[in-house]
Amino acid sequence: MKDEQEIHFDGKIAQKVIVELNNTVLLVQDPRGGDDVWELPGGRMNIDEEPRGAMQREFYEEMGVQIDVHEVVHMEQFIQGSENKRAFVIVYKASLRDGGQKFTPAEEEVSKIQWFTHVEVQALKLYPEYKNALEVYFKNKNL
Repeated sequence: MKDEQEIHFDGKIAQKVIVELNNTVLLVQDPRGGDDVWELPGGRMNIDEEPRGAMQREFYEEMGVQIDVHEVVHMEQFIQGSENKRAFVIVYKASLRDGGQKFTPAEEEVSKIQWFTHVEVQALKLYPEYKNALEVYFKNKNL
């Protein structure tokens, strides 16, 4: 029997990646988001895109390098602050195809790129959904 109070999700889907290299994770700053807020790299999936392929496309558009997208680390619903709308984020583990690639960030989407250790991440200002994803990632990594 259907619950009359049931409301189906109607919102945007974001995809992000956790890329690790030499025990550090890659975080970025969006020029539209403030100088002190760090994020996981990624973006939105287009209609008719395969999710992992969409994530590879987004990363390449933002960072100018190729990645391989692996397993899902975390998923979460949240309210996107800038639009005050429902969103759903899927966070994958990913790896650089070539660790020697030089990032060429899209200036309109990425103002800073930096690698952080687990300890350093804990002191950063992150959106809650990305902080949650990183906590899950580091916890599972240490099992």
